[in-house]
Amino acid sequence: MAANNTLVLPTIVPNTLNIRNFVSTKFTFDTFLTWRKGFAQLLRTHNMIGIVNGTVKCPAATHSQYSIWRECNELIQSWIIATLSPSILETFLNYESDSAITSWNTLKQLFLQHVASTKMLLRSKFQNFKKSNFNMNDYL
Repeated sequence: MAANNTLVLPTIVPNTLNIRNFVSTKFTFDTFLTWRKGFAQLLRTHNMIGIVNGTVKCPAATHSQYSIWRECNELIQSWIIATLSPSILETFLNYESDSAITSWNTLKQLFLQHVASTKMLLRSKFQNFKKSNFNMNDYL
């Protein structure tokens, strides 16, 4: 919420658009950073970035802008789902995701977990690499 307790949301919720025209990269673990940059740009363009970064919280159901927030939230979630690769989508659907910010953070966590496991795998491969009869530590 802004300092004066008013929500900063688009006055008109963008019509359903072909998201692939704006976010051309499908989310995979290899394309996450590119995907996130393009997706965030789309959200900034439509004044909806606050919904996923936490600066615009869900208002009370009685708030005058609740229906606009809800429409934006649902639209962002549908955009997210539409831009996931099949393998990421399959994993993503196993998580509870009732809001765009939860979806956004879930994808970030999935990416960070992938990076951590890849790092461990590469470290293990490096440590077990052998040159003739020497392991890498002895060789160096």
